Amino acid sequence: MVNVAFVAPFFLRATLQFIDGAASLSGVRLALITQDHLEKVPPDLRAKLAYFDRIDNALDATQIQDAVRRAAQKLGPVTRLLGTLEDLQEILAEVRQTLNISGMGTTAATNFRQKSRMKEILRASGIPCARHCLATHAAEVNAFAEKIGFPLVAKPPAGAGTRHTTQINGRDELASYLARHEPTTAFPILFEEFVMGNEHTFESMWIRGHMVWHSLTRYFPSPLEVLKNPWIQWCILLPREIDHPHFDDIREIAAAANRALGIDTGLTHLEWFRRMDGSVAVSEVAARPPGGQLTSITGFAHDFDIHRAWARLMVFGELDPPKRAYAAGAAFIRAQGSGDRIEAIHGVDKIQEELEPLIVEMKMPQIGAPPSGTYEGEGYILLRHPITAVVEKALFHIITTIRVELG
Repeated sequence: MVNVAFVAPFFLRATLQFIDGAASLSGVRLALITQDHLEKVPPDLRAKLAYFDRIDNALDATQIQDAVRRAAQKLGPVTRLLGTLEDLQEILAEVRQTLNISGMGTTAATNFRQKSRMKEILRASGIPCARHCLATHAAEVNAFAEKIGFPLVAKPPAGAGTRHTTQINGRDELASYLARHEPTTAFPILFEEFVMGNEHTFESMWIRGHMVWHSLTRYFPSPLEVLKNPWIQWCILLPREIDHPHFDDIREIAAAANRALGIDTGLTHLEWFRRMDGSVAVSEVAARPPGGQLTSITGFAHDFDIHRAWARLMVFGELDPPKRAYAAGAAFIRAQGSGDRIEAIHGVDKIQEELEPLIVEMKMPQIGAPPSGTYEGEGYILLRHPITAVVEKALFHIITTIRVELG
């Protein structure tokens, strides 16, 4: 039996699915380390756990180390340490190094996590990406803006997704931003050129430095545009034709980017742009499963349990590469208008009647609930079909038909 420790600070739905994937593997005893409560673990998953340890802070390396040692006293040596949260990746690498546990080390984890360092490695490797400046004082930002012009994008150097990301369109906006968020040596801010183009993702699974599977998607529109416009309902499309020659360049570039950052075995999530001239620009890469329902629709498109496949990959270094049998997509339902509660939802019955054969999962907003305030919105509908154009048309139909009113 292999003893595996899984660190999950809190129990989101997707997190529980990945925990279950690991706990369900034959030959695995799973220890769960968290700051959340055991009662929040579904009973069927709770029964699969070999060990549970609640700590005060599941983002603290020392507390995680102590919990892993306690698990080892109970189960025997822990040979794998897992976690899906972006904020955990460097911390887990540090604990692995301290306890001599196999897996991604501190150098690679930092390469994937620290955005400025990531961009420096990518550019040094000849991989196209946005020009950037990790600023520690305002003069650096102003000089960078003078050099490349506007718009700029400001983001935390170790952020996840689009959290705290801001588009800056001119000098007045930059001055206002710096007045509110002054960069310092202790708290630097990453500024990048704004890349114009269509935004995509590229997911890949790796075993001992070899890419053994890949997938890709397209955002409609980009998450940054969604954050700027709370009324926008948006989509992710997974085309079925990922081996089309149109994607030859990103397959080569994504593979080179992952190797440059130090991937060995794991699942990575890369965001990239197709510029108006057809060229590619890499935005960033994360050494973790994707979020935003992207993991779910990837599983639906390939008709396999991606959570268990990820766990098997991470624990045993094994994967039976699935074939992409369908196109798939996610439409995110967002509340519109002013108000602090959802007052009405329109168009759901029409969509269910017309698209029922395509719908594989849906979660609708609840009347009376407050708006989420996130770019994922208050609900979603997941679709799949063998023909990409059918899924794309259905996604557009959803976001132009369903309307959620605030009041």
